[in-house]
Amino acid sequence: MNTTTPVSPLRWLYNLFTKRLTPVGRAYFVLLLGFGLGGASNFSIPLYIPWMFFALMMVVSTLSSIKRRKQLHVQRLHVPNGTAGKTLSYDIKITNQTNRTQYQLDIMEWRLPFTLPNRREWTPSQLSQLNAGESQTLRQTLYCPKRGAYHLSEIGVLSAFPLGLWNGLARYKQQTPFLVYPAFRKLTSFEVPTGRQHQPGGILLSSDVGDSSEFMHTRDYKEGDNPRHIHWASWARQNKPVIKVYQEEYFVRLALLLDSEWDQPTEPQAFESALSLAASIADVLSHQDYIIDVFAAGEDIHHFQAGRSLAHLEHILEILACLNPSATINWATLSAELLPKSTQLTAVIALFLDWDTPRRQLIQQLHKHDVATRVLVLRDEETTLPLPTHPPLQYMKLPVHTPQEGCGLSFVKSRSTGETR
Repeated sequence: MNTTTPVSPLRWLYNLFTKRLTPVGRAYFVLLLGFGLGGASNFSIPLYIPWMFFALMMVVSTLSSIKRRKQLHVQRLHVPNGTAGKTLSYDIKITNQTNRTQYQLDIMEWRLPFTLPNRREWTPSQLSQLNAGESQTLRQTLYCPKRGAYHLSEIGVLSAFPLGLWNGLARYKQQTPFLVYPAFRKLTSFEVPTGRQHQPGGILLSSDVGDSSEFMHTRDYKEGDNPRHIHWASWARQNKPVIKVYQEEYFVRLALLLDSEWDQPTEPQAFESALSLAASIADVLSHQDYIIDVFAAGEDIHHFQAGRSLAHLEHILEILACLNPSATINWATLSAELLPKSTQLTAVIALFLDWDTPRRQLIQQLHKHDVATRVLVLRDEETTLPLPTHPPLQYMKLPVHTPQEGCGLSFVKSRSTGETR
């Protein structure tokens, strides 16, 4: 979880000069400092007179802003999840609970998480006037450079009224969590090994919800049929028992296996590229008639089932947004979690960051269980073990920074890195 930025003395002084002082106030401060230094070095010129004027103006402006501290009600409305590299937009509602009109209000996020850039932290929503008892909704934008889970903690309301030299500040605490999804490019298609596996009990049973099969037709009741399947309306019309006939469902169930073992925290690009590619694959598969099991392999194994109306793509993106690289993978736990489900899996799509003995053994175990696989290795350097070259689509090595098209990967040409949802 990304926390808010700790306020260092240097940053406090920077905010004091650039945010609390207005541009005119900064000019007054420079003149105040200049006249003060000049008067201290040259007593023949009465520079203390303009120094006292500028000092008095600064003091009056500061005291007036303190006296007029805003009694407002400020609330963030729904903050949607965003996408890395995109600008997030949401609304802030502000209500004037005083009996006086408030002027020159700047509303902005205060003390953002440290991974969000400071250069956009102070982009305010401006309100020239807010009458007594009036409410207005303002649009706020926030640039999100990195994926992750974040918290917005405070909203700051600044006002330089009436002298325009010093911004009075009122801070309103409101904890608002949101997620930033990994950026991804949309795929036009993605080839997976074909085949169908039988899911006992139908789709609802495969999602651990209940028992369901597809209704086909009716027929006469035979001894031994389940009485719960009697079609009462047909019995009433035909004056004899009629039974409903169901057909068990067959469909494609895929496992998307994401490798999170990465021991270079200072160079996370390979892991981030794997997350982006996983999001692209999940996006194209979620629009087809698949059951998708997502396995995130690290020190802990995360398993989530989506697809075929069991969940939305956003649920997979939420998992990808919160994943962190691990120093090691618990291969025994992963095998214990994945292999028992192999009888119901059509194929496993594995996104690896290397190709070595543990990964090869896992793929071989899946092959022994008659599960088709497709292995994508994101790595610029050579893999620990040589990557097999046959069958052509079963194994593929992709560069980290510029995933190439071809070999079953076909990206949408238009600009698209995922939308804010």
